[in-house]
Amino acid sequence: MNRFQANLCLLTATLCWALEPTLLKRFAPDVSVMGVVALTSGLAALCLGIVFWSRWRIRPSRASLPKFGYLAVLDMLAGVMSIWGARQVDLSASAFLLALCVVGVPVVLVAQRRSVPGRTWFGIAIILLGLALAVQIRPGSMAWVPTLVLLGAAAVRSVYIVGVNDMAKTHDPAQMAVYLLSGASVLGFLGWVLTDPGSITGMNYSADFFATLVMYALFVYSIFTATSFLAQPYASAQSVAVIYSLEVTFAVLLGAVLPHILVDRIHLTLAVLAGCLLTCLGVIVAEVDLRVAFRASVARSSR
Repeated sequence: MNRFQANLCLLTATLCWALEPTLLKRFAPDVSVMGVVALTSGLAALCLGIVFWSRWRIRPSRASLPKFGYLAVLDMLAGVMSIWGARQVDLSASAFLLALCVVGVPVVLVAQRRSVPGRTWFGIAIILLGLALAVQIRPGSMAWVPTLVLLGAAAVRSVYIVGVNDMAKTHDPAQMAVYLLSGASVLGFLGWVLTDPGSITGMNYSADFFATLVMYALFVYSIFTATSFLAQPYASAQSVAVIYSLEVTFAVLLGAVLPHILVDRIHLTLAVLAGCLLTCLGVIVAEVDLRVAFRASVARSSR
């Protein structure tokens, strides 16, 4: 796999991830947040365990087990904080705050004394402007506690993205996907038992609940995790975060075209369209070295 193919995998993963806001709304408000993380991660781990059977059943080294545990904790925490925070604020606020991973990942890299190209920072500035326009962000409507929780979720997810990207360079991504999802599921279930044990047996396990659970586990966890992890060895952490920022653009477009029975329809105004286009432009600026591309084009034309 080359970098272009890796970026296509990341785009596919981001498109699946864009279904998350729609599917989360289909869970009843009284469904335990820990329960959602435990059940969806567990079902996704089962699906990927079947697909990657020959790869994950090879035992990882003992030295890698602490890394798996650390990343599983981060995955579980990011999921719980994201879901809880998204339930407390409107969709536009949660989408914008969680998308701040595009800033968080480069900050984590700089904190680890790694270099981040200047064009990446310039592209991120354009992306943030585009995101604010696309979701029509209204700072005055944000409650403090959910906002801080969602910012914390973005920070945890940023550390998680860098950790997964680093580990994927030396470990089998398929094995990582199965073990991390399994670990997050076990941790989520323990948290469920400790925080709300009564809901385990008292929850309404209806057909609608199971349909939402399967779709959420399949698209937002299984396909997203598999395609993104397989691309990690061939992409940098900042590239992953930059491409993930397109999740808001995909979510807006899906909200505009999917039937009303599935989503709350989004009306595409000029401001929203401009925000989506600016986000795409920012991704191109951050990912493509335009000076090198221009020089290569000039060199080819002069031959």
